[in-house]
Amino acid sequence: MGLKSIINTTGSRLSGLFASDKNEATHSKKRYSNSLVKKPQDRIKMDMAKLVNAVDMALDPINNDRLDLLTMYENTWKDSQVVSEREKADAYLVTERFDVVSGKTVSPEKTKLFQRPWFFEYMKDVMHAEFWGHTLLEFQDQDSTGEFTDVIVFPRKYVRPWEGVIVTDPVLRNGVPYKGIETDLFLLPIGRPEELGKLETCTREVIWKNFARSDWSEANERFGKAFLDFAVNTADEAELRAKVEMAENFGSSGYVIRDLGDEITMVPPSAKDSGESFEKMAMFCDEQIAKLFNGQTGTSQEKSFVGSAEVHERVLDRFNESRLMKIQNNVNYVLIPFLIFHGYKLSPDDRLVFRVLNEDEKKEKEALQQKQSDQPVQPKQPDGEDANKNKEPENSTIGFFA
Repeated sequence: MGLKSIINTTGSRLSGLFASDKNEATHSKKRYSNSLVKKPQDRIKMDMAKLVNAVDMALDPINNDRLDLLTMYENTWKDSQVVSEREKADAYLVTERFDVVSGKTVSPEKTKLFQRPWFFEYMKDVMHAEFWGHTLLEFQDQDSTGEFTDVIVFPRKYVRPWEGVIVTDPVLRNGVPYKGIETDLFLLPIGRPEELGKLETCTREVIWKNFARSDWSEANERFGKAFLDFAVNTADEAELRAKVEMAENFGSSGYVIRDLGDEITMVPPSAKDSGESFEKMAMFCDEQIAKLFNGQTGTSQEKSFVGSAEVHERVLDRFNESRLMKIQNNVNYVLIPFLIFHGYKLSPDDRLVFRVLNEDEKKEKEALQQKQSDQPVQPKQPDGEDANKNKEPENSTIGFFA
């Protein structure tokens, strides 16, 4: 039996486990994400040594392990600058206009089938794979018309992309193979197994930024508060303990207790050195994150000059166009065949092409919609006998006086 026959046989066997006929299979097949063993959120120290080790473990082709790396990615994904830049990229993506062409004609009916909440989530998930690396999407239940209700990212810690296996617990090595039968299991893989995504670089920036902010906070704690210099002239231990207790209860300020004859010299850094260097480091890291997400920094800064801001905006547009082209190719060559397989309201005979509108097409469409909205609504004219009833006789005068 050849490899193709084995895959086909496996797919048929799995289909039989889930449903008894095609109708039932279309709408009520099991989703593997529902059978995973839920785990509490992992904790990990965010430092460079840990990141280097996590990357090495993730790229080990024999005994790879992505758990530590994915935990660090999850922490990075919550960073304030990452959240801001991600939401900006998402906003540019989901507000773009698109059409679905059937043959050579735009099909409003087919276009509406993609103007669904699940499809906008799908576009974002495909774009986010650029940062997370290999991503496995799982389409959720279908309603009575065959339309999907949602699409989710299959929990990444339960996927072993090198082996093409889903595990029920992240610590397991063996599980359910999905390679070759992804479509039958309502799964769509995005990216290659060896791809770790841009979050590897983003995580470096987040680690350095956190160190800068921690050092900045420590400097403020040491040199930004009042320092208590307690000079005493006693050798009595009980009295000294009383002085120490008094100093400790003075608040969170640092203190020193010395003899009257002792001299202590505090050499704090200058105000410029203590704050500006840490601030510059944190800002530099944020700028690198902005470049990784959207190719520029001008749309993130409050004090950007008009000319440079326009240049940065054009760079952002190019970044967005590139992402749209990738998504357009993914929809045409991956998603549409997947939807047809699962009985979506599409057909191979439709010769469908998903395309994102360019700037001229968007302006033309907006102008047409504006023109249509400006047209006055014509009242419906009655016909037949109703028309004759409402028709006034000729030479008649309407009013109180004839």
